[in-house]
Amino acid sequence: MLLILLPLLFLILLLSIPSSNTPGPVSFKGAKGALYIRVSKHEQLLGYSPETQEEDLRNEANRLGIIISRIFRDNGVSGTGLKKRKGLQNLLNQVEDGQIDVILIWDLTRLSRNLMLQLEMVQSFISNGVSIVTRSGPFEFLTPEGKLTLQLLGAVAEFESRKIGERAKRGLARRWEEHKWTGGVIPYGYEFNKKTERLNIKEVEAKVIRELFQRYLEEETTLYNLTNWINTTELKPRRAMKFKYVKIIRQILSNRRYIGEQRNRKGDVHVEVNMKLIDEEIFLKVQSKLKQNMIFSPNYRGKYANIDGFIKQQICSNCGKKVLDQSNYCSTCGHQLI
Repeated sequence: MLLILLPLLFLILLLSIPSSNTPGPVSFKGAKGALYIRVSKHEQLLGYSPETQEEDLRNEANRLGIIISRIFRDNGVSGTGLKKRKGLQNLLNQVEDGQIDVILIWDLTRLSRNLMLQLEMVQSFISNGVSIVTRSGPFEFLTPEGKLTLQLLGAVAEFESRKIGERAKRGLARRWEEHKWTGGVIPYGYEFNKKTERLNIKEVEAKVIRELFQRYLEEETTLYNLTNWINTTELKPRRAMKFKYVKIIRQILSNRRYIGEQRNRKGDVHVEVNMKLIDEEIFLKVQSKLKQNMIFSPNYRGKYANIDGFIKQQICSNCGKKVLDQSNYCSTCGHQLI
């Protein structure tokens, strides 16, 4: 594969040399320019810096006499798609509105590592009379050389993007095997240790989580009651002043991480005994109560209901309360059912 890519890269290098008819700095003097800066998470780990991109592009804009009116950023975002790239979406909207004359990008891969998407954007720029300038100078995509260079760059970028994806998957698999944190939202009750790259128990939050599970098993406690109670504790939500929604409490009570389980994307499970916050028996009782409370709600018509809408039930031999037929524990008294 390397032998195939080397001639292509050499051709790209040759075609990237500005031709004699490339417009000089005067043609851009006073033009309205916009910087677009993107760095993926993988590139951030390799040391690529948004600040470096911005500095290089500002220097090039000054050299060409371009007036920078806007800066669009997508930090920590992959270049394969468009959906999560708010900065690029805003840039394209302003191109369509005719508010930009020149787009300054570090290189063409900042636009996209997907060849078709890259070509579609360039076509939009051409139809709206927008020029592209990279850190090495104006890019002439209307000449035969420019078109060929664009296609070759896009193809190589797409190939490299797929290789990055493969390496990222292997890296996540290796981290999971080593019991390291593989990313995502850190559950309440834990904190990330940068030295070990694992989660540690955060005792201040863990104490609240343990009490949350115990309180829910009390007879008259509901998720709504717990939502009000948890806002009086030291446990604070990640992005708000207080917990507002019952579903967040349900998610906490349903999180199997609290019994030491760590899952990968394939569904494989590690059990880390030293990371348990909740005893497995208590956790199962909570899941049983969550299920029964949902099923006994007036609007429930799920798989545990009979055809006529009535719930299949049994009676707890300890407290005499009604219990879901397939439950292992009574949600009222916690008695194990036979």
